[in-house]
Amino acid sequence: MLHVIALEDMQVVQLAIGDTLRLVTTFGYKGPQQRLTLYAAIGSLGFFGFDEILVGQASIDLPESLDEFTPCEYSVDIRVTGDISSGVGYDLMAKIKECQSETEVRVENVIDITGNPPSPWTQMLGSMLPLMMMLAMVSLVSKTGGSEEGSEAV
Repeated sequence: MLHVIALEDMQVVQLAIGDTLRLVTTFGYKGPQQRLTLYAAIGSLGFFGFDEILVGQASIDLPESLDEFTPCEYSVDIRVTGDISSGVGYDLMAKIKECQSETEVRVENVIDITGNPPSPWTQMLGSMLPLMMMLAMVSLVSKTGGSEEGSEAV
């Protein structure tokens, strides 16, 4: 499912594995015509900066605008994969890669991830765990039971 949000009108969005988040951003540009990279990430803002978990990037062509600021609107898609865990309060970051320090924007607590399915290994181990526990219990009971019977018989 495609979810579209605007960086200027941010609200909490719930995403699931397989969804795509389309981040739309608008800004004024003044300068020569050039191709740059719009970059966005879902992650966590922490003490050491932004920890990117899922990323997306798109090439953008900025028009020549030497006299005045020209309004520009571009978007970038972030595909939600199993690389992220279910949880609430993930953060979002967007920037123009070639001008990071001047363009980076971070918005906290705007992404919730639901229903991250377990990996096939987890599913397999989860179904085998009760069987392994029963085998371990049978083994312990038979060892304990054998020594108790021997002590009563004496």
